[in-house]
Amino acid sequence: NLLIWSGCAKVMRKTTIRRIVENSMTTLHSHYGPSPLYPPIDAYETGFLKVSELHTLYYEQSGNPNGKPVIFSKGGPGGGISPSDRQYFDPSVYRLVAFDQRGSGKSMPPAELTENNTWALVSDIEMLREKLNIDKWVVFGGSWGSTLSLSYAITHPSRVKALILRGIFILRESELKWFYQDGASHIFPDAFDLYKAPIPENERHDYISAYYKRLISPDPAVRREAGKAWSTWEMATSKLFVDAEMIKHAQDDTWADQFARIECHFFINKGFFEKDGWILENVDKIQHIPTVIVQVYNETPCLGRYDVVCPATTAWELHKKLPDAEFHFVADSGHSAKEPGTTKLLSSIILGDAAKMSVSMSNVSDEVDMPDKMEAHRLRREEKDNIHNKVLLEGAKMGLATTTLALAASFAGQKYSPAYRRLTLPIKISLLIAASTAGFFTQTDRAMMHADRNFAKQFSLTTSEEVDAVLKGSPTSPIDAEKKWDLRKVKEVAFANRYEILGYGYVGVVGSTLAYNFTRRDIFMTQKFVNARLVGQFAAIAGIVMIGAMAASSPTEEKKDAYYERIVNGDSQTAISKKHETKH
Repeated sequence: NLLIWSGCAKVMRKTTIRRIVENSMTTLHSHYGPSPLYPPIDAYETGFLKVSELHTLYYEQSGNPNGKPVIFSKGGPGGGISPSDRQYFDPSVYRLVAFDQRGSGKSMPPAELTENNTWALVSDIEMLREKLNIDKWVVFGGSWGSTLSLSYAITHPSRVKALILRGIFILRESELKWFYQDGASHIFPDAFDLYKAPIPENERHDYISAYYKRLISPDPAVRREAGKAWSTWEMATSKLFVDAEMIKHAQDDTWADQFARIECHFFINKGFFEKDGWILENVDKIQHIPTVIVQVYNETPCLGRYDVVCPATTAWELHKKLPDAEFHFVADSGHSAKEPGTTKLLSSIILGDAAKMSVSMSNVSDEVDMPDKMEAHRLRREEKDNIHNKVLLEGAKMGLATTTLALAASFAGQKYSPAYRRLTLPIKISLLIAASTAGFFTQTDRAMMHADRNFAKQFSLTTSEEVDAVLKGSPTSPIDAEKKWDLRKVKEVAFANRYEILGYGYVGVVGSTLAYNFTRRDIFMTQKFVNARLVGQFAAIAGIVMIGAMAASSPTEEKKDAYYERIVNGDSQTAISKKHETKH
């Protein structure tokens, strides 16, 4: 009985949960399309913070004013924040603080290099934390933002609840040479030709120095040409497929001047670190801080450009220094955080793992509780154990209840039913075991399906408003359309659910046959067991034949990788149109 029930429970759980996940992802996505980002929101507070006699920073707060505090460190340096940066964070859960670093975005004065260095920015973050009366916060940063986030965490470890880092960059000389001198040039030779065009041949042995000389030139035309060329090189290499909008952005005179001047200023000064590799040498100071590392890597070298701005080797070296950090490789994205694969993973991590981890491992009581749902693409082991224990506890309660009812029924049968009294003791014990295991596995399946339904609901990344719109029955709602039944629709549904229909029919026929066999009064009990064995053998053979026939009749589905097809066939337009059809 135990073997039978555990086997049936496992099969039922797998098939049912698979259908739940497919329904929650495929049905809703087919109507709305997957959206790994939250809807656009406005900042509820904006302001300026004077951090020195020269510099004034622009900052903003969005989301929940009483939520979990997060500081967002933009890449660059020199890249200003944008409204889309707010969309990684659940506005009902997080209090997002974002700011334009010195000289960038709306901070004043623009493109200013004086008093602009890593340690000044670290001090600015701490001043901003104190101004906003935040005790501890989650620190989020990508690319140069990961450099600044790590520097801040090493300097102020007691103020960091957790680190979420993407596209790891720690500003070592080897990283600068790879991207700005000799390395990425072998992968993007066409874009590199435009990058080196403003630099004379005799200065090309050191592009960073040559660009710096032009970016600090008093001649606006020289600065403008150098700024656009520098910025275009980075924008052209930041995504898996070149984004025309990013290239266009690099042609904006003001933005390109800020971005290129400040970035080159930091790089010519080696990030203002005491020595090359300073972050790796001091990272042991933050071993205790929960950390998540997200890095793109080239899974197929013959095809990939992937993240060539910040290669995976740096992230891997950081991970070796922080072995307890959670490490994610994204195989289908470039450097930008706005790549679909990176965006989806970052959204799920911010929503679940790192935030939960930061809350559980800090001793600070927060005003807002995390939503009671499984919010992450990957649940941490502690969460899995908690859910597992809850499922087992619910199953145990139901098993105890069904055992109690079975015992009561057994006592009643023993007292009032002559037929039950004629049963032997082994048969009675088997019935009790069957009742208890049936209750246990039925309830654990229900609890597990409920947990997986919540997970599938969150993993589909469909907003509550979208679900409500579907349930209310909009004119184009797929759920509403399915209410119009016709013969063709019945056939389609019957074919789609053929395994369930035949399975339940099969169980019904076998069960009713066995029930009739054991209620017969014209044969002895021994013959009934012989008949049951024969029915069981026949049912097993028929079941195997039936499963084989259904498997043979199932249509074959051919799956193609749109990215691979695009590269092989050179059909970028087809790949773009198919890109949104790919569901993970």
